[in-house]
Amino acid sequence: HVFTDMKKPISITYENGLITILDKMNFNGLAHDLHFNSHLLVFQPQLCVNNTKLETVDFGNSTIKLIPKQAFMNCTSLKSIIIPKECDSILESAFENCTSLSSVTFNDELSEIMPFAFKNCKSLTQLKFPPELTCIHKQAFYGCSKLKELEGNENLSEIGPMAFMNCSKLTKVTLHCPQIGAQAFMNCTSLTTFN
Repeated sequence: HVFTDMKKPISITYENGLITILDKMNFNGLAHDLHFNSHLLVFQPQLCVNNTKLETVDFGNSTIKLIPKQAFMNCTSLKSIIIPKECDSILESAFENCTSLSSVTFNDELSEIMPFAFKNCKSLTQLKFPPELTCIHKQAFYGCSKLKELEGNENLSEIGPMAFMNCSKLTKVTLHCPQIGAQAFMNCTSLTTFN
């Protein structure tokens, strides 16, 4: 509760030298922008959960290895995200209910998307998965109701149960995956092409 009832954006530097958080920032929803510098190595779960004002996150050249659990959950104004270049995992519910999120740019090193990571991101329209991605866990993209097209890769080995369930606008899926979980594409009522 360090940031409870903040009235204006501030800059924060952690004294251990592991994290520097720059520019506008507020974990309770007053700031529109969040910027990290290249020294970011530690990133706490639920860092920005329920921040309904947050529109922009800039990781810069941050060296974080994962996006933690519920980090941006319920950030309903967040519009786009570029996954940091060294990040290899997006944890549970990291972007769940980010209903304005329309653009996700994955890095080439990402290998795993955990359960519920992008659940109910209702503004996503297209996904192209990176070459090192091997696993999309259960309900990772459940309820992404505007998603129209997704493209996999040759290394994708597992899609979990209900991973894309209720993606009702999904029309085209291109992927090579030997293990697809139960109901992974259930209620994808517009799906006409599956390669």
